[in-house]
Amino acid sequence: MLMALATHYPGEPTFAALSAATGIDLAQVGAMVDRLAEAGFVELRRSPEGGRSSRARLTEPGMAVAFGLAQPGDDARRVVEQLDAATLVEIERQRRRRSCSRRLAAAPGSID
Repeated sequence: MLMALATHYPGEPTFAALSAATGIDLAQVGAMVDRLAEAGFVELRRSPEGGRSSRARLTEPGMAVAFGLAQPGDDARRVVEQLDAATLVEIERQRRRRSCSRRLAAAPGSID
């Protein structure tokens, strides 16, 4: 589930979008994301569309685990704090590249 969230970063997918991306039942996705939020790997936000839907976004510790920089049992916050500046710059560069690629793919007239 962390990798599914990582592919959406910096976006905030709905549980339905995560269910569609992973093939996991919506109720199970909700339970998994709730556990990840309790562990500090995910932030939950109310969907701006209203209703009961929520959106999920990886936290920095969640990203550290998703990208193999830390293990779920590690103190992921400490791992993130100990990353050197070059690694943090590279993570940010990759995040921006992914964000730019998504915007280009969503642009009208984009080539599939």
